[in-house]
Amino acid sequence: MSNDPTTSVGHTNPPPETDPPGPPAPESEMSHQGLDPDSIEVQQHFVRTMADFDKRFVYHKPNDMKTRQGKTQIERYQLLRDQAHTLATSILNLTPESREQSLAFTQLEQAVMWANSAIARRE
Repeated sequence: MSNDPTTSVGHTNPPPETDPPGPPAPESEMSHQGLDPDSIEVQQHFVRTMADFDKRFVYHKPNDMKTRQGKTQIERYQLLRDQAHTLATSILNLTPESREQSLAFTQLEQAVMWANSAIARRE
């Protein structure tokens, strides 16, 4: 039996690293993969991907148009934060201080962030 902890019982080797998603491959790489960089499908995919990619890394100024439920973006951001604060207060009062409690707060923060991001990016 090996003393290497990555091969002992109950342990597995980590999965191979993969490249993070990003913008589409440059033309030379597309040609290497057997794709025609001039094809309509490749160009449409590139535009969709780059539009989504760009949308992730720009500032989205809130607009003052009333849309969903007759509320502006800023009002809806605040409503989501207020409701999350209410839930966070319940979590604080009803659960023991622990790693699990901390994770619940982190996940709640993430939920609010993604909800606000949906408003900012998609309207």
